[in-house]
Amino acid sequence: MGHPLNILLLSRYFPPEIGTAANLFFELARGLAENGHSITVVTNFPWYNLDVIPERYAGKLYMKEKLAGFDVIRLKFPVFGTKKMKLIMGHVTVPLTTLLGGLLAKKPDIMFVYSPPLFMGIAG
Repeated sequence: MGHPLNILLLSRYFPPEIGTAANLFFELARGLAENGHSITVVTNFPWYNLDVIPERYAGKLYMKEKLAGFDVIRLKFPVFGTKKMKLIMGHVTVPLTTLLGGLLAKKPDIMFVYSPPLFMGIAG
């Protein structure tokens, strides 16, 4: 194996959210960290597919945490309305918060971006 890389992962969904994208990027981050790389995940605060939002995330707009050997930066752009409205608005707002979160992370050697939303490529 070569030298350890500084890797940035950008994803709209991440645990404790439940879903394919959340699990995929969690496992990717954990596997890369276990192989000696420095990992930072930039994501949102959890809400999707959750009946109850964990208390530690309530009422915050910004948070850094450590999970399974890697760093997670969470940002929130308040979106109101029904679940469907939040999903639609997220396609515009999430890339903006992800871009801001990426600016708060260490400069990456490589980046993985999960899309949709399509505009996540611009954030990358």
